[in-house]
Amino acid sequence: MSTVTIPPNLTSLRDDAVQLHHAFEELHGKTETAILLWMHDLPGRDAIIVKQALSSDTLNLEAATEVICSRTPYQIYTFKQHYFGKFGSYLEHDIEHRASGDHKKLLLAYASIPRSEGLEVNPEMAAADANALYKAGEKRFGTDEKTFIQIFSERSNAQLAAAAAAYRQAHGRSLAKAIKKETSGLFEFALLSILRCSQNPAKYFAKRIFLDSPLSPTKMPQTVAAQVDERSGNKRHCTYKVNRDKD
Repeated sequence: MSTVTIPPNLTSLRDDAVQLHHAFEELHGKTETAILLWMHDLPGRDAIIVKQALSSDTLNLEAATEVICSRTPYQIYTFKQHYFGKFGSYLEHDIEHRASGDHKKLLLAYASIPRSEGLEVNPEMAAADANALYKAGEKRFGTDEKTFIQIFSERSNAQLAAAAAAYRQAHGRSLAKAIKKETSGLFEFALLSILRCSQNPAKYFAKRIFLDSPLSPTKMPQTVAAQVDERSGNKRHCTYKVNRDKD
């Protein structure tokens, strides 16, 4: 039979409130920003971060891209509802007005196209996608961005990860390296975020926070607050080995 141990001296709710008030008075800068964001649930937090990132006076397309491209279809659907409820504007509308080029096309597609969240994989489709991506990138002069956008926005995480494995097996290099070679800027960043989250979201978040990213805890508290969710709750288990893993 289980028992519950009650501490001998319980503090009153009033004392707790006073201590919290004093603690909040001590907060400032990036720490304050992160704590305030953590007071919201994940969809509300995502909505606030993306809205701030897509606002003209605080424009940060990299932060908006990271949140959108690291979320599951259901998470995107939910935070889009919060986004409209809080701010009275549609996410797609703000992306349309703030992003540009292939980066905008990818964000709009990724935020609106339904995708399976199951683990089922079609090996034939994975091989076909790997071949299509090779023809759209490394095999030709110039890059067929439309093919990358279509595959990355329409495939489930499991299917995209299978395509990446098929790409390495067929062409002797990782799909991530091909993306780095064939694309650049925010479009490259979005593709890599989608790919890495499809393969291992915990490793992706650990690298973004602790290693080689300009969005470190001391530079981008919004991103840190957004990243610790039910998808990445086990990221601490891979924190200490990601520096040894290469794409």
